[in-house]
Amino acid sequence: MDSKIENKLASHIQADFPIVARPYLAMADLLETTETEVIHRINEWKNEKKLRDISVILEGAFFGYDSALVCVKCPEEKMDQIASIISEHPGVTHNYRRQYEYNLWFTIAVPPDHKLEEHVNIFSEKIGLQSFHILRRTHTFKIGVSFDFESKKNHTDTLSEMSEICRRDFTEYEIRMIRAAQLPLQSVSRPYASNADRYQVTEEDLLSFLNREKGKIVRRMAGIFRHRKMGIAANGMVVWKVHSDDLQLAGSILSACPEVSHCYARNGFEGFPYTLFSMVHASDSGELNHTIAQLSKQCGIQDYLILESTEEFKKVRMKYFTEDLEEWFIKNLKFKTKVNIETI
Repeated sequence: MDSKIENKLASHIQADFPIVARPYLAMADLLETTETEVIHRINEWKNEKKLRDISVILEGAFFGYDSALVCVKCPEEKMDQIASIISEHPGVTHNYRRQYEYNLWFTIAVPPDHKLEEHVNIFSEKIGLQSFHILRRTHTFKIGVSFDFESKKNHTDTLSEMSEICRRDFTEYEIRMIRAAQLPLQSVSRPYASNADRYQVTEEDLLSFLNREKGKIVRRMAGIFRHRKMGIAANGMVVWKVHSDDLQLAGSILSACPEVSHCYARNGFEGFPYTLFSMVHASDSGELNHTIAQLSKQCGIQDYLILESTEEFKKVRMKYFTEDLEEWFIKNLKFKTKVNIETI
């Protein structure tokens, strides 16, 4: 496949994968190539471990799920074992080692009939660490990754003001469609039909549901690439100390930068006054530091920290309406599997 067509294909996969009966054919027609060639290139990316998967990105707030970023001070010599315990939680989707006093950072989401704090307390009790801090999102400026293969830049659009999200109820059939949508799409001509069959829904109903819910519970259908495999080897979570009156402007400036893929406002905690969070990507640490220095000048913010990620323990899509999270909670609630950190 021609490199320019390949780059366009990667961009389309990340930005807005077609929700039609034959999506690979739709992309092939757009790029003036064949369905067979598109499927072949996608399979090559998967075999090369560049492409994680193609599946739906959902907005959990519509389901009543509570989510947060959590950090903890972790003894370096126990890091791998502790990270493994945390990663076992089905609601933990991202888990990273970062260069900072609080050196383990993970995202977690729980259903509406659970309390997020209770799940974090289970971690604390099992592992024997008390330094967990929960940082909830208070505003979203930019979210999503769409890297260009050639420029190595992110092309995700800055979000307009999000409307208030209210929890909705879903029928049993709709829940089956949501479960079907969460399965990674296979590299076959009619991948939605294959997923629909798994949960006994029709292809037509699944496609209609996903298209109807775009911009609501469905953020988008998209592929996720491993950016380090694409030559984007450095990334850092940059946290900024911003006065509340300047938060909106600073968030807008950061979101306009193509090297920034995510930008949120979050609550801080005692000893950690940073409330604006951004993910910045670059080819190497030198370029990363240069980009962040330029952003600092543009925002007029000198007080910030670069929490560079040095190890990825877990990175998956969040899946809703699954039984494994309830099973984890029941298993761990009574601390039958309590771990003594001194013996790890």
